[in-house]
Amino acid sequence: MALREAVLFVAFLAAVQSQLYDPLYKELKSRHTENTIPVSSAGDTLNVTINLTLLKISSLNLRTGDAELDTWTHYEWFDNRLTWEPSEYGDVSLINLPPSDIWRPDIVPYRGHADVEDVPAVLSNTGRIYYIPPTSMKVRCDVSKYTTDGTVTCSLKIGSWTYNGNIMDVQNKTSEIDVSEYYHDDQWDIIEHSMQRVVAHYACCPEPYPSIIATMTLKAKRHGLLGWSLFH
Repeated sequence: MALREAVLFVAFLAAVQSQLYDPLYKELKSRHTENTIPVSSAGDTLNVTINLTLLKISSLNLRTGDAELDTWTHYEWFDNRLTWEPSEYGDVSLINLPPSDIWRPDIVPYRGHADVEDVPAVLSNTGRIYYIPPTSMKVRCDVSKYTTDGTVTCSLKIGSWTYNGNIMDVQNKTSEIDVSEYYHDDQWDIIEHSMQRVVAHYACCPEPYPSIIATMTLKAKRHGLLGWSLFH
């Protein structure tokens, strides 16, 4: 196939795909669900499942404990306002949507900072939403044991910024951080890692406030050679 014919063929496929998804996208967009949490009645609770995939330790300052982690943060929840019958839309059962077109849980680090890359969410016809944005996490690590045994422990606590647990609950999908995609550099080994759900209660309010704590312990491969410096 000549180059021009190949380009025209790819363009044709893209047009067909666009025509296939357009009616469904227009229908979902018309429901205007992006601004309100998908809780249909008083007493209902939205469950959001969270998982964390660690990709890389971008930096770690052994003086301050400040660290930056490259991650994929996984969120999964149901929005019963965004369901459809696939047979009415060309047998489409999955669609990718811009995150600005859907409601998303306001889950943030309670200490630290997260830079989230704007990527599409995947929506199933059942209303299940998968949102997995690449996220750079800035956290504070405990470096007090580094000089004695070469270990550093980093902890990240995340949860809803505005919703209590009676309206939106958070659950960890697994008891461990996913390290299957971790870039094994020549500086750190991960010797322990976990994810745990905790629930806080405050004197001001009777409602529960759940969150997820992700913790990992690093051990220097060349203890004593890293020094007290910022490295990448």
